[in-house]
Amino acid sequence: MTKTCSWKLNNDDCFVSLEAEFLDKEALIAGDAFVPDSRMTASSAHCQYHGPERARIDFRKTGNYDTWCPSNNDPSEWIQVEFDDLMTVQTVTTTGSLTFTDWIPSYEIHTSLDGVTWTTYMEPFGTTKVNFCDVVLRGNDDPDTPVENVLNTPIRAKYLRLANMTWQKRIAVCLELQGSHYSGMAILCNALELIRLFNRMFGKRSHQRL
Repeated sequence: MTKTCSWKLNNDDCFVSLEAEFLDKEALIAGDAFVPDSRMTASSAHCQYHGPERARIDFRKTGNYDTWCPSNNDPSEWIQVEFDDLMTVQTVTTTGSLTFTDWIPSYEIHTSLDGVTWTTYMEPFGTTKVNFCDVVLRGNDDPDTPVENVLNTPIRAKYLRLANMTWQKRIAVCLELQGSHYSGMAILCNALELIRLFNRMFGKRSHQRL
């Protein structure tokens, strides 16, 4: 099954009407699209038992090694998922560590098509919804409760990172992504990327969705 979604962006100088179809979303890390351990990477790991492959929500359980933890608590740390193909990502869900009661209260999403050039996830803001700004997403309030962020602007990506994380005690996170294989989205994504480019050239803002 598919779902049709539409966007209308307008102000005095510009009017854009966009429409696209999405396949029903599924788990992109643990589901049929399955991301193997080798394609879950990170800036660092606290030890061999807290590598990025430990960041699977479906793997998470009470025990000593239930999350990814980096070597340092620093905003420059990141965890990355590489898909086997282009994906449309619609939601991001995170949890913290049951064992050490650590979690991330907020984070950004960075995406790439080639693993070299990265873009920070942005959403429209203001009454006209023409301008885009970087978004800081709400993370967790405790180590146990999953928090799902629904992305107002679906992401087209082959690589996705959680980055610029804040932390409670220390950085510790498990994640799952929901979406579908990229399909029928080229016109929409290209139009949104042109708008993002315009904002990068002529100024952008950032806001928190907390």
